[in-house]
Amino acid sequence: MENVKYIFIVFFMFIISFIEGDNVLALFSVKKKSLTKAITYGFVFLLAIFELISVPFVYSNSSFLNLVITYSIFLIVSLLIFIFRQFKYGFFIKDYHFNFFKYKNRVTMLVAILLIIFTAITSSYLEHTDADDGYFITISTIAYQTNKITYDEPTVYDGAMSKKVDTFRPQIATWELFVAYISKIGAVHPAIVAHSILPFVLIIFCFMAVWNFGIQLVGNTLAPLFILLYALLVLFDGSNTASQGAFMLLRIWQGKAMLANFIIPMLMSSILSMYSEKVKWKQAIWNLILVIAGINLSVVGIYLMSIVYFVTGMPYLVLQAKRKNWKNVLGITIKVFSTMLPVIIVALFLYMKLTSSSSGQTYVSTPPKSWLSVLYNGYGAVPFFIVFILCFVHIYLHEKDIVKKCFFIGVPITLFVSFLNPVLNKIVAQHITGVDVYWRLYWILPIYLIIAYAVSNLLDEYYSGKETLSLIISASIIMSAGTYFYTPSTGHFKAHSNAYKINVNALAAADKISKDTNGESTIAIFPERLSYLIRQYDSKIDVVRSRFFSEDSRIIRNNRTYRWLYNQIYMKNNINSDEVISLLKTLNVRYIYISQNELQNSSYALKKGPIKTKLYKIIHTRKSGYLYKVL
Repeated sequence: MENVKYIFIVFFMFIISFIEGDNVLALFSVKKKSLTKAITYGFVFLLAIFELISVPFVYSNSSFLNLVITYSIFLIVSLLIFIFRQFKYGFFIKDYHFNFFKYKNRVTMLVAILLIIFTAITSSYLEHTDADDGYFITISTIAYQTNKITYDEPTVYDGAMSKKVDTFRPQIATWELFVAYISKIGAVHPAIVAHSILPFVLIIFCFMAVWNFGIQLVGNTLAPLFILLYALLVLFDGSNTASQGAFMLLRIWQGKAMLANFIIPMLMSSILSMYSEKVKWKQAIWNLILVIAGINLSVVGIYLMSIVYFVTGMPYLVLQAKRKNWKNVLGITIKVFSTMLPVIIVALFLYMKLTSSSSGQTYVSTPPKSWLSVLYNGYGAVPFFIVFILCFVHIYLHEKDIVKKCFFIGVPITLFVSFLNPVLNKIVAQHITGVDVYWRLYWILPIYLIIAYAVSNLLDEYYSGKETLSLIISASIIMSAGTYFYTPSTGHFKAHSNAYKINVNALAAADKISKDTNGESTIAIFPERLSYLIRQYDSKIDVVRSRFFSEDSRIIRNNRTYRWLYNQIYMKNNINSDEVISLLKTLNVRYIYISQNELQNSSYALKKGPIKTKLYKIIHTRKSGYLYKVL
C-alpha cells in the first residue's frame, strides 16, 4: 500500500506540472511546445502561485489545512481550464510528441536518458544525511502532523518548549510547505517524501530544464551530447560538496538545491532568449514568475535570482549600448525594472528588518572569509576548473555567434567584475549574501554549461558522424578530471535502512517516547548525531538543542551552560548528580537517550548494559543505546 502512495505522488507531480505547463505555454504564446518544456514551465508556475498564496498564511499564523484547501482549489481551477481548452481548441496530444528516431545521435540520446534515470534512482535509493534537514524537513513535518505553520528557527529546530535564542530568518520561502502539501495529498510522511520520493522527481525536472536550455544553445542535433556531458559533469563533481551537482545529488529536496539546478538555468535560458528576440512584456513577466518561484525555494533566492538577472542581462545591454541601440536598451530596462520593482522593494524591506535586529547587526558585521578560500570552495576540483578555463578561452577565441559569445563570456566577466570581485568581497558578503553563504554566488558561474557547450561543439567539429568515438572521448575527459559521486570513498552516501532515511535508533526512541506520552508534547535530550533527526520524524518531541549542543555557551542557571550539561551527560556519563538533575528539571527534560557511541568513559566501556540509577527509568533498550525517563 505504501508503494502505491509513493507511485501516486510521482505521477501526481508530473501530471499537475504538465497540466499547468500546457496552460502556461498557451498563456505566454509559446510556439515551440515540448513535453519537457510543459512540465518545467508548469512546475515553475505551480511554485510561484504557491508562494503568493502561502506567504499570507505564514504571516497570519493560519492553519496549514486552510492553505491545503486554498491551493487545492487553485489546482482544480487549473484542471478545469485545461479541460475546457482541450475541448474548445483541440486536444493537446497533437502538439506534444517525442520521436526518438529523429535524433541522429540516437545512441548518445539513449545513454543520456539512461544516465539521468540512473542518477535519479540512485539518489532516491541511497541515504545522505544533512543537518540542515533539522530545519527544512521539520517545518514540513510540523505542518503535516499538527496543521501549524511556523518558520521560527528556534521553534522549528528545538520545539515550543525549548529555550529561545535571538535569531532572524525572513519567512518568505515556503518550499517546505509545498513539500508538506505533497505529503498531505499523498498521505506520506514528509521525511519519506523529501528523502525517498522527491529526489527521483526533482532530478528529472532539473535535467529537463537543462535539456530545454541545451536545445536553445546547440540545437536539436547536438542536444543529446550536450545533456550527456552535463549529466557526466554532475556525476563526476564528487570532490566539491558545494557545487550545483553536489546539491542536486545530495539534497535536491532542499529548496536551495532546486534553486541552483532548476530555477537558475531556467532564468538564464529565459534571459538569453531576450538577446535574440524583440523583448515583450510577457517575457519580462515570465522572468518575474521565475524569480518568485526562486524565492519560494529559498530565502537566498531574493538576492540570488536578482543577481542572476543582472549578470546575465548586463552583457547584452552593454552590447546594445556599444551598437548605440539606445531604444532597445531603454525598452528592456523599463520592462525589467517595472516587473522586478516588487522584488526590489521586498528585498530592501527585509534588509532593513535584518539590520535592525540584534542578531542581524552581528551577522552583517561578521568578517568574511578570504576571497581565495571562497574561490577554492566555489570551483572545487582543480581539473574541472582547468577544463572550464580552457573551454572559456576556446569560446572567446572561436565562437562566431555573437549572442552566445555574449552569454558565455559576458556572464563570468560580469560576475567577477561585480559580485565576485575580491575588492567588493566584504561589502557583498556582509550586506547582500551573508558571510556564511557568499560562496553560493558560484552557482551562477555557468561552469557545467560552458564545458558541455564547448566540448559538444568541438566533438561535432572534429568527430562528426563518429558517435561512439565522441561518447568515449567526452566521457574520458570528464571522468579523468573529476571524482565519481556515488563511489564509497567519497563518503557522501550509504545504503538506506528505511524510507525515512533517518537513523533507526532515532526512529525507535521517538516511537517509544510517543507511546509513553500517548502522543503528547514532551522534551528530550539526544546526542548531537541524533538530535536533529528527532523532530524531522515526530514534531511533538522537543529537544533541548537540535544542533551545536556541545558548543552552546548560553547559561542555563548558576553559570552552567548547555555545553557543560552536554559534556556531563555524553562525555562523563554523569546523569546522577544533583546539579545535572536540577538542570534537567529547569529545562523540563523528561527523557534522555544515552548512546554507546557517545559514552567515552573507559570504566563504562568495561561494563555491559545501562548506567545504574534510581533517578531514571529505562523504557527502551537497544544494542546501541538506552532511553531513560526522568522520574
